Amino acid sequence: MASTIPHLREERLRDIVIPIISDGTIALIIDLVRKAFLLKSKRKRLIRGIDLIMEKEFQF
Repeated sequence: MASTIPHLREERLRDIVIPIISDGTIALIIDLVRKAFLLKSKRKRLIRGIDLIMEKEFQF
């Protein structure tokens, strides 16, 4: 079974709409991504702490 992959031609590239994001929206996205990474790090620390407690309590 064969499939075809459409090629991007210059005339097709001209039809692609690229949205312009405002500086405020960019700043909001950056802030949300930073907060997400901080929360991810916090989650990892909490899980590590729980693992240590479980190992201590159940002597793994």
